[in-house]
Amino acid sequence: APGVVNFNGPLTHMVRNGSSAYAEANIPSGRIAIFVFPADADTGAITTADGLAVYATVGAPRLLVWATETFGVGSNPGRPYYASVAADGHLWVSAEPIPQFEAIDQQTGEALNVLSARQLGEASAPGQFGTSCEPAGVCSLVVMGEFAAPEPGTIRCDAQGRFEFVDSVDGSYFTFEPFSADSPPDCPPSPQHVAGKDAVIIGSPVVHAFDAAGMPMSLAAGGDGKLYMGVFAPKAGCPCFPRD
Repeated sequence: APGVVNFNGPLTHMVRNGSSAYAEANIPSGRIAIFVFPADADTGAITTADGLAVYATVGAPRLLVWATETFGVGSNPGRPYYASVAADGHLWVSAEPIPQFEAIDQQTGEALNVLSARQLGEASAPGQFGTSCEPAGVCSLVVMGEFAAPEPGTIRCDAQGRFEFVDSVDGSYFTFEPFSADSPPDCPPSPQHVAGKDAVIIGSPVVHAFDAAGMPMSLAAGGDGKLYMGVFAPKAGCPCFPRD
């Protein structure tokens, strides 16, 4: 129902920012940041002196609450924490961060079930990868820096000139969608073999996975750098961070 999300707990800092809210709190395991966003186009929010006034143009308002380790306003976020809002409206946050091995959908904060997925290998630089899942369920990898081959394979371009990495183990392949203003990667003059952990691409692409038959597969990264590919999807889907 419409109302005000107020921060009456042991908060040490709060920033009011348009249609979202940001606050910080000290807990035994460290300092955490708490973000509150409208989760759909029908939910509106206005920051006030008392907190975040929430309303909906259709139905009930929906909010996304995100809790993460912080090192101060403007710093890069650290490890995420489990967060849950109880029926009485109180926000509960886990005493410790989410374990490093978990693969997290960065759109919702949900821990993905990758038990049935194939572990491909480890990322060259843990922490430079994010997992982004579409509401329909397919997850992709968001790279910030270098993407190295998780296993031996081949860099090539298909008949349409699309840059690909083909895994030598099972024939699955990755495509690389340029993010923002990035340019598509250049095609090699001929297929190029790479060993595991050799650089495939440097930039900020979104990496999509397909099996050898061309069926879309989900791709995810754990906080410890391990990469997973298979048939898995988030259970919650949304609410999620606002999208363009």
